[in-house]
Amino acid sequence: MNVQWKQAVKPVTCRLCGFEGSGRQVLTLKTHQGLSIAPVECPVCLSLDIVDEPIPFAESQELVDMYVEVGAGIDAIASLISCIDRPTDSSFVDIGCGYGFSLCLAEGLYGWRAYGYEPSPLAKAGAETLGVDIRHEPFTRESKFTHAPDYVFSSEVIEHIPDPLEFLSTIRAQLPEGAVLVMTTPNRACVDPSAPEPELMAALSPGFHVLVASAQGMRLLAERSGFAHCVVREEAERLIIAMAHTPSALESFALREVPRVAMDDWYEQTIRKTEPGTPLRVGLTSRLLDSFVAQGKFSLARPVADALLVDMKLRFDGFDIDAILTKAQPSILSSLFPLMVSICYDLGMISLLGDNDPLTAATHFSASVSAGEAWFAAGGHQFLNIVNLVEQARTSRLLALARCAPEEAEREALNQDATGPAPGYLVARTLVEAVAHGHESSIGRLLLAARTSAPTLVLSDQPAKRIAGQDALFMMANVCERNAQLADAVELYAACLKSCLAESTQMSHEIDLIRQSHLGLKRCGAPEAPAPRILDLVTHTSPLPLVYFAPEVFWRDAAGVFLEGWVHAGALAVSAIDVRHGDVAVRAEARRRDDLTRLFGDLSPDTRPNFRAYVPRGRGDAIDIVVTTAHGTLGVSWQMPFQNLPAREPTVAISWPFDDVDAQQRAQQYPEEGIQRAWGDER
Repeated sequence: MNVQWKQAVKPVTCRLCGFEGSGRQVLTLKTHQGLSIAPVECPVCLSLDIVDEPIPFAESQELVDMYVEVGAGIDAIASLISCIDRPTDSSFVDIGCGYGFSLCLAEGLYGWRAYGYEPSPLAKAGAETLGVDIRHEPFTRESKFTHAPDYVFSSEVIEHIPDPLEFLSTIRAQLPEGAVLVMTTPNRACVDPSAPEPELMAALSPGFHVLVASAQGMRLLAERSGFAHCVVREEAERLIIAMAHTPSALESFALREVPRVAMDDWYEQTIRKTEPGTPLRVGLTSRLLDSFVAQGKFSLARPVADALLVDMKLRFDGFDIDAILTKAQPSILSSLFPLMVSICYDLGMISLLGDNDPLTAATHFSASVSAGEAWFAAGGHQFLNIVNLVEQARTSRLLALARCAPEEAEREALNQDATGPAPGYLVARTLVEAVAHGHESSIGRLLLAARTSAPTLVLSDQPAKRIAGQDALFMMANVCERNAQLADAVELYAACLKSCLAESTQMSHEIDLIRQSHLGLKRCGAPEAPAPRILDLVTHTSPLPLVYFAPEVFWRDAAGVFLEGWVHAGALAVSAIDVRHGDVAVRAEARRRDDLTRLFGDLSPDTRPNFRAYVPRGRGDAIDIVVTTAHGTLGVSWQMPFQNLPAREPTVAISWPFDDVDAQQRAQQYPEEGIQRAWGDER
C-alpha cells in the first residue's frame, strides 16, 4: 500500500452534515491491486468523502469460507448486539447481517425473534448453515419491516451507502416509538498518519467505503434524518451510535461484554448442530479453542484442539499437522494458513502453560509465525487478529526458549530486538523469564542490553513496555544482590521503585514490585524510600488479586476533593470502600452498577462497586482508594489530574465549616448538575 499524506483544497459535498463547498484532501492511497483513492475532509464535521459509488460485493465461495473461518469477529458481534437490554421474545432486525451470526446470537443468547437483510452471497450460505431468517436483498426505500421491531441493528453498513440520509430516514420512518437503532461504522479519527496500516486499510477499505464518518458527522446525520435523540460512543477504531424517538428508549444503551461462560456455551451448542468438517464447524471450534486457552482452561482446551484437528483433516484434504508444524508453505491461498497461525499458537500455550513442555511449545509458536509469514508473503489479507497473533507467537517462542534453551533465547531476542518496532521490549521479557527459571548465568549479553534499555522502557506511554521495563529492573537488581554487587542492586531497586511510584494508579503489579523492591533496599542497607505510604494501605497477603478502578467525576477546591467512580476486586467481595487524601479518610457511599455486572462476569454479587465521597482538608497530589475484603485491604493510589472530570468547572463552589458537618453529608448535598450524575434510590 502506497500512502501519501498531503494538504490540498478540493470540492466536497458531505453526505453526513450536508455541507457543500471547499474541503481538504488529506491523502492519496494506491493499493497493490491498482486501486486509488483521494479522501476529502468536510470542514464542518471532519468526515471523509471517498468515492461516489462503491465496488459491489461479489464474494467467491472461498472468500465466504474465509470470513466464516477467520474473518468474522463473532465475540465483537455479540458484544455489539448487547448494547441494548431487551427482554426475551423481543423483535430484533439486523440490516446488513452478513452471514447471520448476529441473528443466531440474538436467538441463542437472549431468545429474541430475529431476521436480517443482506444482499451479498454471505446471506444464502448463512441462512443454510445457521438456520436463520435472512432476506437476500438490500434494505431500500421500498423495504418494509414485516413486524414492528424493538431493536434494529446495522453494523459496518452505512459507510458503503452513497445516500446515508435516505437510508437512515427510511429506517426512522418505520421505527416504532420506544424502539432503538444501533449502528457501528469506522471512526474518522483513525485515519491519521500514526495509525497502523491494518487499521488505516480497515477504515478506508479502498473502493468499498463511500465515506468515513466522524462522531460529529453521525450526530448531524441523525438530526437531519429526523431522529430526536442520538448517542455516539467512540471506541478506538469504531463509532457506536444509538438513535431513538424518545430519550427513555436510550436509557439501557451501554457497551457490554457478554459473560465468557455464556459465549462458550453458545459456541458449544452451535457446534453440536453443525456438520463436521465444514467451514462453519472449523471456524466455531477454532474460536472456542481460542477462548479456553485465553482463560487458561487447558483441560477443556485439549479435547477441543483434538476435535478441531479432526475437522481440519476433513476440511482440508491431505492436511498433515506434523508437516505444517515443521514447514508452512501455502500451495494455495486459503484460510488454512491464518487458521494455522491461531491453532499453532493455542497448541503452544497448551504445551507451555498446561503441560510445562517449553521445547514443544517453542516448536508450535515457530509454526504459528511461519504460517503467518507464508500467508502474508503470498498476498493474504492482513487480518488484524492474525497480525497480532504472529507478534505474540514471536514473543511467546522467546519466553518458551528462555525456560529450556536460554542461549538460543538470548541470541534470538537480541537479533529480533535490533530490527523490531519496540527496542528493548523483547530483551526485557526474555531476561525476566530466563532469570525466573534460574538461567541468569547463561544470558550475560541480555543483562548488559537490558541495563541500557530498561530505564527507557519504564518511561514509555505504553503499559506493556513500562511493565516489561519495571520487571527487568527488579530482576536485574535481584541478580546483582545475589552476586553481592550491592551498589548496583540498590541503584536498580531504587529505579524500579521510582517507576512504580510514578504510575498514576498503583495496581496489584506495581504494589507487588513496590513491596519487593522496598524489602530489597532494606536488605542492601539502603535508606528507606517513600514506599511505606502505599504499603500501609495494603494488608492483603500476596499474591494480590487484581483491583479494577476508574474515576468518572472529580473536582477539587480549597476546601477538599470530590471523587466518584467505581472500584472492585473481581470475584473477591468488597465490603467497604474508603477514600483517603493525605491523612484524611472517609467512608465512601456505594451502590450497585448493572453495567459493571455485565462487563465483569465474575464480579461478586455482594459488591457495590460504584462509589462517591467528599474528602475535606486533605493534602498532596494523590487520592488513595482502599477496598476492604474478608482477606484484608487493597489500595489503589490515583494521581489527581490538573483539571476536573468531566473537563468543566463545577456549577456551584463548595465552602462549608468542616468541624460540624459530616463529609459524606456534604458530598450528598452537592448539586447533581455539578457532578453530572444523578444517583438513584437504589442502595
